Amino acid sequence: MDDEESAFLKSLMDYGLDYEPTSIKNALNFIDSFVDMGKYPPQTILTRCLFLSMLDQQFVNKFALITSKISVKGWIFHALAKIISHRFEILTKSIKEDQPVWNFLIPELYNQATNLNFDPKKRFCEREVSSLIEVFPLYWPINETSKNEVEKLIKAFSDFVVEAKSQTAYKLLSILAYIFPVEIYKSISENIIYLEHYAIVQILRANANIDLTEFARDTDPRTLTIKMLQFNPAEAISIAKSIPECHDLVQLFEHYRPSEHSFV
Repeated sequence: MDDEESAFLKSLMDYGLDYEPTSIKNALNFIDSFVDMGKYPPQTILTRCLFLSMLDQQFVNKFALITSKISVKGWIFHALAKIISHRFEILTKSIKEDQPVWNFLIPELYNQATNLNFDPKKRFCEREVSSLIEVFPLYWPINETSKNEVEKLIKAFSDFVVEAKSQTAYKLLSILAYIFPVEIYKSISENIIYLEHYAIVQILRANANIDLTEFARDTDPRTLTIKMLQFNPAEAISIAKSIPECHDLVQLFEHYRPSEHSFV
């Protein structure tokens, strides 16, 4: 996309919180046509589109269609970083209200994070790969002056999630837990039950010193043992036997076949 085309789009999309829906729809159609021709929209335009999708859900479906055609997903990191830094209230509102824009963003964040080949026990600064979900701790506002400690940054975002109590917030934290399982466990161990099963499994893999029986008691034991079954059937049975609320699950678990992911 050349400068004239970019300027034309910016003129259609306005700035700030003011926008004209018809102009935005025209701009999205224009962008869609350019993407179909193999052209890549400028980052500023993608950021603006994402922001407008948070403001008004009528733009979400078209923008989701456009972004599904863009193979390079780095724009998501830069767009979210900009919005966190400059339109924080709008972003947090969209998370708390489970707005539709997250219906296409979360799968993108999840797929990218879970496809990474990295050692979760390695320190953040030692990793050779990075993930889109890292934008939240890295750009999330924190009151303390020392911002270079990953644990503090993750704690700031985790505190927001616990306060927000929305499905979107829990899903974002689950993806973050996949990338930072040690730090997330330290941050929200008492609220671990809100995480998705893949995040809990990753936490258990990365935190070798966790007493699984005690871990189960700190959460909902039945839910945890069921989730553990996919990761470690023997340990799931052991936990179920040791906790009275789970005794009725033991016989069921003993019929589970990990290789087939089914019961016999």
